[in-house]
Parts: sequence; C-alpha cells; structure tokens
Amino acid sequence: MSGTIVKPEEFHDALKQNVTDGWDMMVAYAQIPLNRSLSKAWDRKAEFTKLTYSFQVIYDTVVIDQNFVVDLGAPSLQFDTTSDMAIAILTMMINGTVTTDTTISGVKTPGTPKAIPKDVYQLQVTVPIVGITGNQVWDHDHAIKFEGKGDDQPCHLIFHFRNDRSTWDILGHCSSVLNDDTFDKQMQQSLNSFKDHFKSKDNTHWIDYKVAEVTNKQYPTDSDSGVLCPKSFTMSSQEGYLLVFITTTGKDGTQNPRFNTKSKKTIAPIINDYEASIVIHHDLFVDYVCDQMKTTFKGQKITIAKESTLTGAKLSMTMDDTASWDLSKTPGHLDFTCKPKIEYKNFDLTLDLFDNSNFETKFTWTWAPELDIEWYEVEDSQGINTHQWGVVKTTSELSTDPASFFTIDKEKSELQMACKISRSNDKPKMDYKAKSVGNKDAEYYTWKGSDSIPNEFDEDKDDVQYLVPSDMDFVFQGLNYFSAQNVFVPGVKFIEAKTEMMPYDVVLLGTMPEQPDEPTGYRTLPRRMVMDDYATDPIQDFLEDIYSNGYFMGDLIHHITNSDPEGVCKVIQDRGFENLDPVEVHQALQKFSIPGPDFDVRYAGGSYQVQDTTSTPVKELFVHSRYRDILRAYSDYFMPWVRALIC
Repeated sequence: MSGTIVKPEEFHDALKQNVTDGWDMMVAYAQIPLNRSLSKAWDRKAEFTKLTYSFQVIYDTVVIDQNFVVDLGAPSLQFDTTSDMAIAILTMMINGTVTTDTTISGVKTPGTPKAIPKDVYQLQVTVPIVGITGNQVWDHDHAIKFEGKGDDQPCHLIFHFRNDRSTWDILGHCSSVLNDDTFDKQMQQSLNSFKDHFKSKDNTHWIDYKVAEVTNKQYPTDSDSGVLCPKSFTMSSQEGYLLVFITTTGKDGTQNPRFNTKSKKTIAPIINDYEASIVIHHDLFVDYVCDQMKTTFKGQKITIAKESTLTGAKLSMTMDDTASWDLSKTPGHLDFTCKPKIEYKNFDLTLDLFDNSNFETKFTWTWAPELDIEWYEVEDSQGINTHQWGVVKTTSELSTDPASFFTIDKEKSELQMACKISRSNDKPKMDYKAKSVGNKDAEYYTWKGSDSIPNEFDEDKDDVQYLVPSDMDFVFQGLNYFSAQNVFVPGVKFIEAKTEMMPYDVVLLGTMPEQPDEPTGYRTLPRRMVMDDYATDPIQDFLEDIYSNGYFMGDLIHHITNSDPEGVCKVIQDRGFENLDPVEVHQALQKFSIPGPDFDVRYAGGSYQVQDTTSTPVKELFVHSRYRDILRAYSDYFMPWVRALIC
C-alpha cells in the first residue's frame, strides 16, 4: 500500500509514539530524489551506453546475424514492498539500432542499421539493496553489524545486480498496422545479453550504485557514553521510500521494521515540500540530553531524570540546595520571630520540550516550590505577655516563556540545541496566604493560634523569594546529520535538513539537493567544491574522487600514457585540487588500496572511461581489484607532474 502524504497536523499527530519499530534511528529517502540522483550518477556511464551484442540464426545455407547497439536510459526507481528485505525495481529505457546481416551460401549481404522503436522497450531489473563493508557483501535479510567500536569502516548501501534474488524482464510492445512482432521477439532475445553484461562485473569489488553510507566512526568527544555510535543497521522499504533503521546503544528492533505510526492508514515518512526524513528515537535523544546536562553539573549535587510524557519530552532536575531568611524583629514591646528555610530538593525544576501550533519545538522551565512558614509573636503589655503563633502558606509558580530549543546550522549540517534559565530574570511568582491553626500548648503558657498574616511578616514578605540556585545555560553538543560524527546517518547523497519537530521522536525533514552543473563533462565535483564546509581531508578527497569518478581516472590515465603533462595538470586543476603533498598522496593511496586495516573497496577497482580519445582508441578501462596498482604503476612518471602542480 502506498504511503499517503498527509497534512502536517495529521503527520504530527500520527507520530506521537515511537515510530522506528524499536530501532534507535530511521532515515527515509523518497523515490523521486533518488531517481534524480540516479539519473545524474549514471548519465554517460559506460555500463549503460553503446552496449553491443549479436544473435545468429542458421537455416540450412542461410545465416542471419542480428547486431544490436543500444543505450540504456537513466533508471527509474521504485521499491518493492512484497519482500522481507529492501528490494529496488529499476526500469531503464532501451534505444538504439539493430542491423540484420544475411549470408546465403557463403555470400554475405550487410544490412542497414534500423532504429529500435524509440522509447518503446524497457529493461526492468529487480535487485536487492545490500550492504558492502570492506570487501564483504551483506546480501542476507538480517541486520548488518559492525565488528566493534574500533572498526570505523563505512558500509555502503548499493543496488546489487549480481545476486540470486535479481529478476530481469523486457517490457514494451511495438504495435503496427501489420501487427509485426519482429522487434518484440528480438528484444526478448536480448534479455540474457543484458543479464550477462551486468553480472560479468566482479561480485564484490564493482559497486553498481552507492545509494548511501553508514559508518560507526565515533565523534571525538570527552564523553564516553557512545550514545550515538551505531552497532548495526537494516534496510526496509515502503512503496515510494527507502528506509534505513539503525541501532546505536540498544538492541536491534523489529526484524522487518516499518514506519510504525499511530495512524490507521499507511502514511509517508515525509510531508509536502520535503524529500527525506531522519527520525531519532525519543529515548535515545532524551538520554543524550540527560548525559549532556549531567556533564555540565559534574561534581554538583544535582540529579537529572527523564519523565514520562505522551508528546515531546520532559526532564526533571533535583537540586540539593537550600535557602533561608530571617524575618525576626522587635518593634516596640513586640518580639516577632520568623526564620523560614526551604529545601529545594523536594521540588523538581522541570524542562518541557513541546511543539507549538507551527510544529516548532520550544522549551519552558516550570518550578513550584512551596513552604509553610511558621511565625511566633510575644507582646509585652504592661508586664503581661501574650503569645500568638501562625502559619503563612507560601506557594510559587515559575513557567518561562516558550523559546526555541533546536537550531539547524546548515553550514555545519548540525542540529543544535540550547536552553537556559536565569536566577535574576526567571523568578517564580510568589503567593502568601494565612493558614488557620489552633492553639498550641507550651510548658508554662499557651500559643494562641492565628488565622491571619501579621503586619510584621507582611512588611518583609517580598524578601522570601524562591530562586534557582544559579544561572543555567545549556549549550548541547550538536547532532551532525550528514557526516559520520555524532549521529550516523546515511549520507552520500546528503540530506539538507530544513525543519524539525518533536511529536515524540525527534524528526528532521529535509531535501536531497541536486549537485551543481558538471563542468567540462566531468561527472562530479570534489566534495569540498560542492560543500566546502566538509573540507577536512583534501588528500582523501583527491583519492576518493579518482576512484569514484570514471572520467577523472580515465582522463588521468589517458594523458599519462600519452606523455602529456599539461593534460594531467589541466585535469587535476579542473577538479579543483591544489597544495597537496604528493608523498602523502602516494602513502594514502597505498594505505587504502592494499588489503589491511585501512583497506577501502572503493579504491580497489572500477570502470574508468576516457573522455578525450583524440590520440588513442581506448575508450574504457575496467580495473579489477588485483590490478589496483594501476595508478601507482605510473607513479615514477606521474608524481613529478603532480609535484610540479601542487607544490
């Protein structure tokens, strides 16, 4: 059943419970932006253009050869919800030509290329979405687990063509007035050729298309809680959406998880104007906030606890502080005694997180200390003492004005949180009422009970003001929703968060931005040119761009083999790389491409296209993992040019 995009009010109401099916996090990608991404990523990719194959049919002395040259269009993506694992359905338009050559008794008559009816036939392949960690393919329907806390190797989520669970089909029918089904038969005969083409790629080292990435690299923080470091994840799908469920501190959730809302109908994990969502489990988030607050008050007698709530979140703070006042005085013949003391540990200060009518998460502080204050009065009237006592019931109420709790820092791609309370500005409103009391016997006299507030107390009652012990300003460590830091979120096609809400779990809603137009025909720009706030390791960017971009690597090889240092320099300059240390580049390449603790399958092999073929007939190179030294083999020739460029 397709998920319905509902109005924000209905969406918010449906999410007033944990919706991650027991997992710590859920990330949802909409089908449309993934289609957009696929179209860009696979455009001009050699695996999908100018595919050639032939069929031969022999009738006695007649030999008929049918020669196909076809292009596959950018895939259209859907998700299959009938399986117990994440299944993608990719549909690609087939266009091109077929040439029929006829040979009779050894005499060949070449045919004329004939266009396959335009946009009629489609290749449809149903493929599992699996994970690859290092060189291991996780193609089973279970959670993918990281080996341990020290293993920060990313796991890539891919469309995996070489798998027993893949199915293939040719769709389309060519109608004509002659009811000629020749093309239909020819296209059906092509099916095995398409299968062979894709399945010939190496099962482990050829990544067909990397949808997303999950890593368990922990953020370098003084806190040792590990609250947000993933241990395992699994994938699921809802019609129109890819879902990734992640476990961090707890146990894995439901085996076949779903977007588990309160709604009686299946609703989409996004609302209008958004393409993706990130859901952080309520308990995971509240535990994180508690830990941050405890760190702030380390060494102080303050206890932080989470409270039960049906929406948003509620935390209580117990403070082991006291306050006392001395209102005693002796005006004239009167001896007035009043020394109230309050223990704040009996009255929790509560932090409430809630969404307002615009679905913006706000915070308020509430606090309500109260105390029965006893007073005693002895009046000397011409040598005769009268004794009187009473109780003033003091109540208070603090409820701060709602203020924003979350801020989305787009430059850092962080969800930031802050809240504060001021001792001087956030004062509870005080109220004083007399409490009727009876007489109280002493050893030699009786204290007469009063049902009013004496003037002596009323004059100084404003001195009795309950206050929080000190100013408290909480600035929490931000949750990074793109890079592999605080919250580990699938993010090769990063999610740009636009807004948030907290119906119960924390929900980020965002888009998946398109990459900028590609200059000079190259497939992608380096990460720091697209998002300069992620420029943390230009050397790894350089290597990653070489090995993830067929045109970049192919053009480098082309100019190197043709002794063209200017061409090498231009290719590198066009990619935006400067001031790299060639020795460090060489060392990093060895570290990542040789099996060992830092081995990364992305740098092990791939399909590389030569864009500039003016001086060589070579158009494509496929580098298997065992030939991973292909770039280093040219190092003696290549590195001097790189050194001249970047030093």
